Amino acid sequence: MASQKLSAQLDQIDKLDSKAGAVVGALAAGIGLFLVAGFSVVARALIGTGLALGIVLAGQAFLVGKYRDAPNAETFATFAGYSPDRMKQIFLPNLLEALRENAVKLSRKGRYLNGSLAAITGLALLLVIAKVLGMS
Repeated sequence: MASQKLSAQLDQIDKLDSKAGAVVGALAAGIGLFLVAGFSVVARALIGTGLALGIVLAGQAFLVGKYRDAPNAETFATFAGYSPDRMKQIFLPNLLEALRENAVKLSRKGRYLNGSLAAITGLALLLVIAKVLGMS
């Protein structure tokens, strides 16, 4: 059961990394548009700030790493001659500790990714407001 939860947790981490990659790609496209479009000074300030914040937060999501997978291969080899039940008993605390450590990092990764998406959403809203007010 614990090993299945750890496997699901590591799969969730991979999915968040994929989403962070998509956000970075969208931000890169936004930077390209920003560089070629003729925006006013106010719009440039809003767009530049929003894009920078989004890139920083998405980058932070990528930097959260060093997830634990249990059991450690070297430790596992040390106990390879034990019965399967004894090995489960030995490694269960290791699995549970890995789940706890990874949960904290996974939460941080999610917060950074959500912050990046919030920055992009805020940027889009500011651009709409600027357009409506004739500031773009």
